[in-house]
Amino acid sequence: MYSRPDLIYRQVMDAEPVEICVAVPENRRERRVREFAQLAAAVLREAGEAENIP
Repeated sequence: MYSRPDLIYRQVMDAEPVEICVAVPENRRERRVREFAQLAAAVLREAGEAENIP
């Protein structure tokens, strides 16, 4: 989704699912930190919802 020319992405199909957590210290109030946390939460929420679809 957010590609970079200096990175290569590979999907791992046979790995066990993992739990992901995003933590941000309370004193970090910069806009970019808030936006990252909000985006990460939205993506993880969508991925979790997609897994629960029969």
